[in-house]
Amino acid sequence: MKNLRATVNEFLSYCSKGKRLARRTVEAYGYDLKSFLHYTEQKSGKKADLIYIEEVSRDLIKAYIYDQNDICKTKTVKRRIACLRSFYSYLEEEESIEENPFDKLKIRIKEAVTLPECLELNEVKQILIAAYDCRNHISLSIPEELTEFLHARDIAILEILFATGLRVHELCNLTFQNFDLNQQAIRVVGKGQKERLLYIGSGDVMKAVRRYLACAENLRFKSEYIFLNRWGAPLSCQSVRYMVNKYANLAGIQRKVTPHTFRHTFASLLLEEGVDIKYIQEFLGHSSISTTQIYLHTSEKKKREIFAGMHPRRKLDLRSVTD
Repeated sequence: MKNLRATVNEFLSYCSKGKRLARRTVEAYGYDLKSFLHYTEQKSGKKADLIYIEEVSRDLIKAYIYDQNDICKTKTVKRRIACLRSFYSYLEEEESIEENPFDKLKIRIKEAVTLPECLELNEVKQILIAAYDCRNHISLSIPEELTEFLHARDIAILEILFATGLRVHELCNLTFQNFDLNQQAIRVVGKGQKERLLYIGSGDVMKAVRRYLACAENLRFKSEYIFLNRWGAPLSCQSVRYMVNKYANLAGIQRKVTPHTFRHTFASLLLEEGVDIKYIQEFLGHSSISTTQIYLHTSEKKKREIFAGMHPRRKLDLRSVTD
């Protein structure tokens, strides 16, 4: 009989080397299974390497899922259920268990509608202004060329995020092979290795990108990746998150702003401009349109404008009977 911790480690190794899943997917599985191990240890009073697989009952799994449903977002709970299903399917295939506890397991998940946090167009403008005006605030202790590089890079990143709605890891993994500067087109490899093609329709955005690339060339940085740190290495997702929040603070925006906020804003503002949701689904790289439809709930301001300016009631002149 195998203990729980050893089996989890074997499963993660299988996902990485056997199924050759993406590194981010394996890391997410590891994080979710760590949560399950911790819960199991608490309930059993034993360490995971002293708990055998057969000791983990269907009732314990259900209790864990309902516990997660109380403290986590619905999206997280669904991901953890999917992770456990994959784990127990693996155990079943390896004949490590006689019966899969997920067979005929019925679970009702409490659905919560969480509307994405979006920026107003004027707030995007203020963030971009803060970035364009921020050259002298980067650092006084680094060379002029590097200051110019960092300033141009930050502007290019903000412009690209708003222009394309890229996920932060998609932006950081962007290479020259995927970015056709002449055609102003970006080929994105997103979740599930799904590809999509995005176009940059703004001359100002391309101007910012070309300025940044010229600065990188002046520093003789050579990399297949487009966005680099001050040492010429690929920029990390965390660095982009920090940078976005920094300029939002400089713009006087009180709430937290992330790269994903730009993605939500990109989708929401396109929807308000009347772009078909099927196109927005394609731009965002969503597999299902149901994922994109959450943006239908975000345009409260647009709804007010429609009722005020487009409702047929405005054509009815009843002043003769109401005055």
